[in-house]
Amino acid sequence: MVADERDDNPMPPRPQATLPLVTRVGRRLTRVSKRRPLLAVGAAVAAGVLATSGLSYAAVAHFTGAVQHVDVFGPMTERPEDDVSTNILLVGSDDRAGMSEDDRLALKLGIEDFGRHTDTMMIVHISAAGAVDVISLPRDSVVQVPAFTESDGTTTEAYEGKLNSAYSTGGPTLLVQTIERASGVHLDHYVEVDFSGFIGIVDALGGVEVCTPTPIQDELSGLDLPAGVSTVDGAMGLSYVRARYFDPTADLGRMDRQQQFLGSMFRKATSMGVLMNPLRLSSTVDAVLASLTADEGLDPNQVRTLMRDLQGTSPSQVSFLTMPLTEQGVILDDGGDAVQWDPAAAEAIFAALRTPGSVNEAIRAAVASLPQVSVAPAEVPLSVLNGSGVAGAASKAAQTFTAAGFPVQEVGNGSPTTRTTIVYDPEFDAGLETLKVALPDAKVEAKEGLGEVMEVTIGPDFTSLAPFRTAAPQADAAGAPAPLATTTSAADNPCA
Repeated sequence: MVADERDDNPMPPRPQATLPLVTRVGRRLTRVSKRRPLLAVGAAVAAGVLATSGLSYAAVAHFTGAVQHVDVFGPMTERPEDDVSTNILLVGSDDRAGMSEDDRLALKLGIEDFGRHTDTMMIVHISAAGAVDVISLPRDSVVQVPAFTESDGTTTEAYEGKLNSAYSTGGPTLLVQTIERASGVHLDHYVEVDFSGFIGIVDALGGVEVCTPTPIQDELSGLDLPAGVSTVDGAMGLSYVRARYFDPTADLGRMDRQQQFLGSMFRKATSMGVLMNPLRLSSTVDAVLASLTADEGLDPNQVRTLMRDLQGTSPSQVSFLTMPLTEQGVILDDGGDAVQWDPAAAEAIFAALRTPGSVNEAIRAAVASLPQVSVAPAEVPLSVLNGSGVAGAASKAAQTFTAAGFPVQEVGNGSPTTRTTIVYDPEFDAGLETLKVALPDAKVEAKEGLGEVMEVTIGPDFTSLAPFRTAAPQADAAGAPAPLATTTSAADNPCA
């Protein structure tokens, strides 16, 4: 996980295998209202259970008939080209509409109805070999949200904002459109999950194991766990995957816990023979899928295709990663803080999502092909000057350098130039090669007495920085470079 600049403390360490305490924590709700979308993790496990159960076409048609279908893709235009990959957007919404006051209080959701929001967005990539990659997209990611027209004719102009605002503004269609344009990835299906589906599948599994090295109490979500290993029921599991205020890493830590929880659910689902029996599963899966919302194209034929692709998928073939972020945050026009995707990692991940192969393997291949520098960008201070004649070019370029990890000391005007130029002091040239790799087409000039801060004068040719990697001291025994993004597997059991 990569923390954004607002996080002053590192994320708490994963629990060790020596934790001795095993308890059962949670509560069961006697009433859970329908149509309350929230967490995508339930949908992924429900799909996995279906995929490994070998159901007949008639059974699949029965189950998919219980899913509420909406026209997500119909209103969309200018979509990325459809490719050979299979990518599903899983969304969890905290829409409180239609919920009773008792249910909201029982689940620590408050009484007010704040409209439609989402804090959980995951792209699930299914490879041709049956491997599954789950990529969590931080809700505060800065994106360009396209212009949108509601069914009643209300129009929203395009704007720069947080990713989750696209769902609040235009629902599933605008969220899908925003992600597709930001990534260039064609999304094949959309699935949204509600509280009842999540709680139902956790309870059907007989609870799910979670673990923590220290006690956790999060008053706003209702989470109350002792140190060690606990088996939580659906209601407490819901609190676990929602909680974030107790954790200094906030939303980033929550995404990590959601991935751990999903892995634990998948391990339990695929290890229990009773859940692989369609007769035993029928009533449970029917109730779970009745609480899902999906695009109209997710019909029985499509579900059967997904089942075929996922048949025999093991926990070790299910990997999780969170979109890596730059260390530099972004201040939006409205004053809000947002986080920015690491450009090299994002491009590698999105390129992999457009192929039928494994995202995890593609990331390692992509990073291995990048040029390597020995001096990290953080050790190369810069002054960024505008020589392009375009107002604001230096400020915009400075944001790009900062996002890549270069400390920008000054932004100002420079001498006019037709080509981006690097000026350095020969006595302080340790980081020159790093800057030259990032700006391979730049002109390089030496200037004695300049000092340790190199000058980059932006010309009209500047568009972006070339991707590269820093020599990784944590390279494995075979000498392979560290990945652009850290992945975990559903087979990884932090509670072991």
